[in-house]
Amino acid sequence: MPGGNPLADQSRLNGLNDGDPLIPQAGRGLAAALAAGDFGGPQGHNYLLEFGPHNSVHGAIGGNMGDTATAGNDPVFWLHHANVDRLWDAWLAQGGRSNPVDPSYLDQTYEFADESGATVPVRVGDAIGSVQLGYRYDNTPASPAPVAAAPTTQVVAAPAPPRAVAASAGADVPLEKAESKPIGYKFNRVPLKATPGVVGAPVPVQAGVPQRTVVVVEGVSADKPASGVLFGVYLNAKDEEISGPLEEQFYLGSITLFGRTRVEQRQAGHAHKNPADDTFNEEFDATAVIARLKAAGRWDPANFDVVIVPHSAPQPRAKATAEAETKNSGISYKRIRLVDK
Repeated sequence: MPGGNPLADQSRLNGLNDGDPLIPQAGRGLAAALAAGDFGGPQGHNYLLEFGPHNSVHGAIGGNMGDTATAGNDPVFWLHHANVDRLWDAWLAQGGRSNPVDPSYLDQTYEFADESGATVPVRVGDAIGSVQLGYRYDNTPASPAPVAAAPTTQVVAAPAPPRAVAASAGADVPLEKAESKPIGYKFNRVPLKATPGVVGAPVPVQAGVPQRTVVVVEGVSADKPASGVLFGVYLNAKDEEISGPLEEQFYLGSITLFGRTRVEQRQAGHAHKNPADDTFNEEFDATAVIARLKAAGRWDPANFDVVIVPHSAPQPRAKATAEAETKNSGISYKRIRLVDK
């Protein structure tokens, strides 16, 4: 950016300082995060916002923003996090939603530097609402501090135990012993086969408990971030459909690496002696995509594919770096399962 603009960061990838757009998939998942009824859990607002739009924007910008150790050096970091905070308030403002009230969550403390550079502890419960901190966003009501829930004797139906409907090869092997499969800069197509005795069996249904089907990519790991790359996950899509205008019809979400790679874990002092502890699982709600596939006559729960595709911004210079970034990240997974929950 000419003129030495103080908001520019030359570490950003692929012409972003010249006005080139981000990866199209970077903003995906926001609607799901705002629609979530609960705060916690793998389909709750916190998880969907953090590991969806939050992480995706970090990875799509790359450079300083793509690494937890340097992200704060990019001025856009502060704008990005202010917007994530605003979206949290927007979620609360819809009504019927609330922040956690569990003391084990509210009493956690984190260390921050104050204006003099001294380290001070901050309790989560003292900083979780924008009302407490004395600000609000122009178009969003300020979020209040959490109030401890009153004791209740209401009995809530527990969801049925998760049921693995199908899995990729190696489903009968403990995950820690399963072979890692590299994710290359290509259409990584993974066939899934039905779990014996499950397909065709009645699905346990409980009144008042929504039933969902999720795709879980298990044992994901990476050595370092893949700057400017997001790893899109698709269900039963052809290569030309993923590359075409109907891509979103098959899209489940993206695997994001921000804060999860081995180098970032070491920098944060969280390195593990056992490499198996460096892995994580990524869960995607597939219920709506399966419904669309069924309506089109394209769903066979006994035989289908999950496709993992590295995405970069559409400009040629972005694609030129994406293959090397994917390879150098060392990203891999161990197994993919389809699970009824």
